[in-house]
Amino acid sequence: TEAFFGQIAEPMAPRNIQVLLEKDASEALLEVKGPYYIFNPHDGSRVASGLLGKRFMIRELETGLKWGEEFPGIHQIYIKPRSAETAIFVNGIQYSGAIAIYGVAGQIHIVNDLDIESYVKSILTSHFPSPLEPEVMSALAVLVRTDAYYQTTRALHTFWHISAKENGYQGSALIVSHS
Repeated sequence: TEAFFGQIAEPMAPRNIQVLLEKDASEALLEVKGPYYIFNPHDGSRVASGLLGKRFMIRELETGLKWGEEFPGIHQIYIKPRSAETAIFVNGIQYSGAIAIYGVAGQIHIVNDLDIESYVKSILTSHFPSPLEPEVMSALAVLVRTDAYYQTTRALHTFWHISAKENGYQGSALIVSHS
């Protein structure tokens, strides 16, 4: 804790969790439907943007990443939706939040950066397609949320907190609205 205007400020809980979707892939189909920004996470600069969307294979070249166009000298990009209606798909699966792609030695790693509440809804929806009693679902939500907070705080200086394959994370397409 640290002092802030004479009060004690508690450390803030993490708001986002980074989920590894693809590791050491030679390429992946990346589609964005709707307006988006592309940033270089290395320095925070905006590299490109689009209004209507884009659908191409993404791969790592010696000179940098290629997603329809080449990004010379850039081996990592962060794709952030510009609108709540923007949808991002990786290999045909829809994901909430933003997507980071890291090119390493000719391979790519893809990470979904999303808020913890969307992650909790996705995990519960995919593991429990039929609704359980409200008290049971509330207890399970607390359990999944607590584990997500734990995973984010134990892996502070990594590119991702958890692996989608190990945790059963299947994106956001299955989430029921207002669940």
